[in-house]
Amino acid sequence: MREEKEKRKVGRPKKIIEQDPWEILPNPQYEQFAHCRAVGMSQRAAAIEAGYSKNGAAVNGSKLEQRPAINKRILYLRERSNELAVESVGLTKAEILRKLGEISQTAFRNRDFSAANRALELIGKQLGMFVERKVIGIQALIAELTPDNLRLAKPDELLRLVESVDSALLQLPSTTDDSIS
Repeated sequence: MREEKEKRKVGRPKKIIEQDPWEILPNPQYEQFAHCRAVGMSQRAAAIEAGYSKNGAAVNGSKLEQRPAINKRILYLRERSNELAVESVGLTKAEILRKLGEISQTAFRNRDFSAANRALELIGKQLGMFVERKVIGIQALIAELTPDNLRLAKPDELLRLVESVDSALLQLPSTTDDSIS
């Protein structure tokens, strides 16, 4: 008898309706929550903005984001937002390089050699024309690490080589900034 009651408590499994992420969510609160999360609001703030009470907003925000349809919608809206940002700027690498060329020519005609030089430097970097000396120095050290050199090297020579590579690596810029100082 107890088993029968437990079976009844379980009930029917919830029907999961697949929602396409590009379609607006049927519940306006869910849609508002997804838009708020897509623009970077916290779960709590997005839940409040969507109309949930401040007291339970953190819990509601967490529960809403766990729903697959809402989560997919948030990801879709973020992706679409990035695409729209790129479209609104509307510049490609080729266009930027062309504009930098124009800037360089105009600056040169106006005898603003600093601006002309900077534009040409940016073009050259994009085209891979400039390599920092520090990188070339490391490449030369690494080139010495051939199997024959390693087999024939004495321990103190290997240690010196490793220390040289380490010190050269420490001198490299720590960020991915490509600016030449």
